[in-house]
Amino acid sequence: KIIRLKVCFGIKSDAEALLGRALSWHPNIHDFGKAGKAVEHEVRSALLEVRDGFLRICQNLRAEKELVASAFYEIAYIDSSARSFSLAVVDCLQRFVQREGKSNDTTIRERVGISLLNFCKKHVPLIQ
Repeated sequence: KIIRLKVCFGIKSDAEALLGRALSWHPNIHDFGKAGKAVEHEVRSALLEVRDGFLRICQNLRAEKELVASAFYEIAYIDSSARSFSLAVVDCLQRFVQREGKSNDTTIRERVGISLLNFCKKHVPLIQ
């Protein structure tokens, strides 16, 4: 859904879609404010759909949300086009990192933090 949205509005990155602010819009778009609100609404809707599906999977598996979120995150991390998934379950990922990161091993916390930072650096040019 987000990929279709990006193509329709001429948005280059997930970050631009998530913010509802494109560095350059499709040439046929003239009201950037209206387009931005439409994109924000659609992205929010897409993330809610992802979260609902995620919660159904957790319920069907009778598994801890945090563990499933972690597994999904690893898959999304490998497929860099799906990294916006983490925003739909950020609360579960945060609890997982807090719980697993309590030991002296900070690799989980570092991996999640570094990968999100790299995602932002790649997709939000102003951060670079």
